[in-house]
Amino acid sequence: MTRPSIATFLISLIFYTGERAVLKNAETHRCSEPFMLAYVLDNLDELMVKEVHGSGGYGMLVGPAASKKELAAFAKKLKANPGNYIRHRAIWTFVLLRWSRPMG
Repeated sequence: MTRPSIATFLISLIFYTGERAVLKNAETHRCSEPFMLAYVLDNLDELMVKEVHGSGGYGMLVGPAASKKELAAFAKKLKANPGNYIRHRAIWTFVLLRWSRPMG
């Protein structure tokens, strides 16, 4: 999904049409909804929050990896314009790389 904000509407659309999503997607919510904004601000240290128009990891916060100073600065940006952000539960993936020498 190229635009994270579309995912929140797509999930609702699939639900209301009675269809079932073929692919699993990370649970995504709009911070523009007042109850969700309150939840995000209370749990910012546990969540991943992204700008809806961002890409490549710019403008996002990974709460569990953020310092208290980063959390406070991000909360201030989030309160100023909640419609620009969505939230995910932080999902950790691990990649194991294997380094091998060329044969020969």
